[in-house]
Amino acid sequence: MINLLLDLLRLVYNFVPLFFAIAVFAGLAILLSKSLKKHAVVYYWVLSVPFILTIVPFFLKMAGIEGPKLNGVPVLGYFIRDYVHMATLGFPLLIIIMYMGALDTRHRWVARLMSVRQQLSIIVGFPVLTHATLRAFNTFPNGLKFFFAQDEYLAEKPVNSMLGAGISNFVFILGIFMLVLFFILWITSFTAVHRKMGNVRWKKLQRWSYVLYAMLFIHSMGLQLGGLLNSPGKEERKEPKTELVAQKPERGPRPEKAGKDVKPEKGREGGREGSRDEKSGKGRDGGRDEKSSLADIKPDRTTKRYIHMVSVVLVFGSYLYLRIRKANRRRA
Repeated sequence: MINLLLDLLRLVYNFVPLFFAIAVFAGLAILLSKSLKKHAVVYYWVLSVPFILTIVPFFLKMAGIEGPKLNGVPVLGYFIRDYVHMATLGFPLLIIIMYMGALDTRHRWVARLMSVRQQLSIIVGFPVLTHATLRAFNTFPNGLKFFFAQDEYLAEKPVNSMLGAGISNFVFILGIFMLVLFFILWITSFTAVHRKMGNVRWKKLQRWSYVLYAMLFIHSMGLQLGGLLNSPGKEERKEPKTELVAQKPERGPRPEKAGKDVKPEKGREGGREGSRDEKSGKGRDGGRDEKSSLADIKPDRTTKRYIHMVSVVLVFGSYLYLRIRKANRRRA
């Protein structure tokens, strides 16, 4: 039963990772709400470690100094990869923070989320700034080159669709404006800055978060759509073939042909060595037989792009609906 439940969770993660991550982090935020408020600074320091260990080596490498490679370190490497790619950590947290303004605080779980909105707004800054900083240096120059030095760009980058490449490079450039706006909003999330600004000025500035959310939608959709249009055709893709079935070991000489000196091999069904241990699930070689499960069902890259686009439309569309409904209720 537990294995079936785990397989179902993996299946959900494989097909709708965005919804899975939103549910997990929202649940954790609710469960840890009291701890987040009481020990906020501890959380900030701990979650800033992957940010520091990613950004510092990145700039050292730009200066010609080779730093340590931490991607393969257990646990820490996982967080570093998620900070860089943002899809499983930064993006879901931003959506949770965005949704808080559209939900009814009369619900207990919404109230608990709202109580740590400031803390989550600061925490999300570490993966977002990691991702945005690295992408700014890696993709922004190519984005400019596509629009202002296209011949040079085409000589360096394979392009299967000019429209797809144009969309991708447009959202890369848009990402710079998002980084600037996010950094301003992030800095003002700290209590000391909030106090110096005053509540009126702070609220006016925070209205720019709606612009950030709109840009986030365009950026996310543009990346998937551009990648989808610009992806090579099936005949152009060169994917390494994977050997799914292990080769069978060569059989030894049969007893009737080998002579009396060779002991006969025990039968597969009658002999203990040739039979499978039903209780342990082990075969002849002592290893467990591989069983197919729900977790083995995974969508290909193109399908993942379509799923992500639909997920983003559903998330932002439902947010817009809830936000408008809440505003109408206030007016009434």
